Amino acid sequence: MSLPTLLRQARTAAQAGRLERAIANAERALREHPGNAEAGTLLGFLLVQAGRAADAVAVLSRVAAAAPGQPGPLNDLANALVHDHRPAEAVARWREALRCDLAYLPAYFGLADACAQAGDAAAAVAAAVEGLLLRPGWPELELQRATALESAGRLEEALAALDRLAARDPRQTDVLARRITVLHYLDRPAAEHTRALQAYAAAIPASPPPPVVPARHPAAPFRLGVISADLRTHSVGYFFSALAEHLPADWTLTVYSTLAVAKPDPLRERFRARATHWREIATLPDPAFDALLRSDQLDVLVDLAGHFAGNRLRALDRRPVPVVLTALGYPGSTGHPAVGWRLVDSTTDPAGAEARATERLWRLDPCFLAYTPPADAPEPALPPPAQPFTFGCFNLTNKISDRCITLWSQVLQAVPGAHLLLKSGALADAGVQQSLRERLARGGVDPARLRLLLFAPTQTEHLACYQQVHVALDTFPYSGTTTTCEALWMGVPVLTWPGERHASRVTASLLQAAGCGEWVAESPEAYVAAAVRLAGEPARIAAFRAGARAQLRASPLLDAAGYAERVFRGLRTLVETQGAACGSV
Repeated sequence: MSLPTLLRQARTAAQAGRLERAIANAERALREHPGNAEAGTLLGFLLVQAGRAADAVAVLSRVAAAAPGQPGPLNDLANALVHDHRPAEAVARWREALRCDLAYLPAYFGLADACAQAGDAAAAVAAAVEGLLLRPGWPELELQRATALESAGRLEEALAALDRLAARDPRQTDVLARRITVLHYLDRPAAEHTRALQAYAAAIPASPPPPVVPARHPAAPFRLGVISADLRTHSVGYFFSALAEHLPADWTLTVYSTLAVAKPDPLRERFRARATHWREIATLPDPAFDALLRSDQLDVLVDLAGHFAGNRLRALDRRPVPVVLTALGYPGSTGHPAVGWRLVDSTTDPAGAEARATERLWRLDPCFLAYTPPADAPEPALPPPAQPFTFGCFNLTNKISDRCITLWSQVLQAVPGAHLLLKSGALADAGVQQSLRERLARGGVDPARLRLLLFAPTQTEHLACYQQVHVALDTFPYSGTTTTCEALWMGVPVLTWPGERHASRVTASLLQAAGCGEWVAESPEAYVAAAVRLAGEPARIAAFRAGARAQLRASPLLDAAGYAERVFRGLRTLVETQGAACGSV
């Protein structure tokens, strides 16, 4: 068979979603026409789409070696390396492509992304800026630059860049969605966030009404679908475990995984074993995903991503499922018209929060989450007696607002000799670390009283770091979630000050569910006073450390069975009323 015919058949099969057939045709093309660059490039692309990035790297390495001095094959190879979780090697290949041709624009886009993934946000920003000098106003690279600024902790600059893009094209939904996410971290009025949601919703094409579904047969199972890239060892996985482990006998579970390349992961395998069906849809185009959802005839679809990585909100534009709910993974309203409901509770979203949401709010009290602690967590232990009293925060560095720093500085000034211990994966980036040190110093935190910890290679080692912390200080306006639960499980008191928005009230909900509501401050002044008071109560800290796990096990926060029963009871009501009401839950 001729080369053009084989390549055409491979592309046609890929467009139809038949990746294995497409790969077979491309492999045959390369086998019958050894060394053909077009066949090798197509095969590498298809292998990446199929989640076989390592195989793609092998194929595309040969293509690049056969074309020295050409930037295109190096660009393709670098893309495959990124998908194979090898961003540092991808950076090297993109820089090599630019040495071949300094004006090769695709390399700047990829280089910016790979530098950020490799932990060099400053280089990511620089790559985007260099590319924009060659092609000013390139929207995709402008967005990549804004994302790199966000990774660098330069949130105000990131928002300004997004504002400029939005002003240029008010219907660019990727930009509007990014603005919503960046605003979660910034200490801005809730009304500004609401306007961003409304702008995003207005940019989505009008959706048809939800499909009319025939009356359910009483004996038919309830069909639940879940979309996520994070059903693995990840924060979302920890909170979804309660539902996966307590799926009722009359329910089926179909997981739509948007994770492009999955590493071996024990929690992911547990979820696969619990699922009735597991669909890999990372590379499935939106129209094909819409068709798949319709063919699966779901009763309810739960989105676990919101606007975070791996989301497929735009695939829901035509409402392929009668009831769509967002839950667990995203700290606020999506603004997406096709999402009808959002799972919250009366603490995260008290009366009046409806005005700040595009979805209907389903308040699942006492808490919208249930935490499943890791089985291999080390035992709680107090810091060594010789260690200075230590306040700690293991939240993302982007959550540390200027107001946070001001209050932390006041705490340290009121507790002579106390230290502040911060831990975040982003601190491995030297630029992010230096920027944070400078911000803390400007805010009044003595550098001699500051300690920074970097990434811990295992979850057990990460949790063991709490043995160096006496009291955890929450961030605002974006509070902790997993970090709050982990600190409590390790016996560390957590202090929070809830704000107006869902993102700033999650720790308050978790503390109340854990029986620790006294650590929810009513004002910034009360937050500082509570920290100072706890620092003077070593016996109380020790008592909580000793009894925390028993307290949590007896609390709603760890009542996985009770939580799952409430969720599935509410979902039944949603299905039976076609989303019109949620009933009493």
